[in-house]
Amino acid sequence: MLQSFASFLKYPPFLALSVVALSLIIDALIGDPERIHPVRGIGFLISRMEGFFYRLKNRIVGGSLLILAVMTISLGLTALALFISWTDILVYLILSAILLKFMFAFRSMGDHIRRVLRGLDKGNLEEARQSISLMVRRDTTNMPESLICSAAIESISEGFVDGFANSMFFFSLFGVLGSVFARVASTFDSMVAYRNSRYNLFGRGAAYLDTAVNYVPARISIAAFAPATLLMGFRIPGLKEMRQQSGNLESINAGWPISYFALSMGIRLEKSGHYVVNENGREPGAQDIRKAMALFRISGLIFIVEFVLPLILFLYILGINFF
Repeated sequence: MLQSFASFLKYPPFLALSVVALSLIIDALIGDPERIHPVRGIGFLISRMEGFFYRLKNRIVGGSLLILAVMTISLGLTALALFISWTDILVYLILSAILLKFMFAFRSMGDHIRRVLRGLDKGNLEEARQSISLMVRRDTTNMPESLICSAAIESISEGFVDGFANSMFFFSLFGVLGSVFARVASTFDSMVAYRNSRYNLFGRGAAYLDTAVNYVPARISIAAFAPATLLMGFRIPGLKEMRQQSGNLESINAGWPISYFALSMGIRLEKSGHYVVNENGREPGAQDIRKAMALFRISGLIFIVEFVLPLILFLYILGINFF
């Protein structure tokens, strides 16, 4: 039986889709282990090498060289592991699925949101603030319930793009190496792409890289949201109003999923002192977080059917294979 399955996997589209399916199963079973995680290793590598490249006279060059060095190491080690495992296609399948699983965050989003909801359901805003502080770059001190809910929904919508869609999209194009590339770019953005005295120049390359990586996934995700929206009984916002609302955010990518969730659910999403999306919408509550999480999950499965599967098959027909 295993030999028959191995023969089946010799066709690249079947191998690629098997990797995706197995990665989702692994994610559903174990989520994101906190101690053993390649992204933690990537983050450690960035933090250890940052000081050396930061000392270069030109901060932009230093930041760019840091990206190049970490990318080279990350992609090199991944390619080496896949090359070694290629002698046994079943081992290759399992290793590829494990690596791909670590490059996206699907179940873990629900785990983080569940902690926020636990605090809200108990009426313990301090617990909810502490939980949401682990997910957002903003001051959560004395944050009211409506803004806690807003931050959670924004994290869910934006997390769909930079925590799931980008890795799956780049996997469809370039295999596991593509998903690793996308994840490393997101890790750089979360660690050094800050607008402050230290990182304004040094992290500029990381910010541009993350913007480029997420540009397409942020926009095609709308096509995955739409069917999920219909299934849940929400309205599908028009492109014109989404474009208008997304312009309220500094990020040219985050505005698309955030504005979609706000408009389709009829809620107001706000980051104090920075932006308001769908200003005339109602204030969100805990139930809206649950609905946003359901939209996240359904959209993830639709994204695979709409984009991952067709892209893999299309590239195979063209004779392009990275699997």
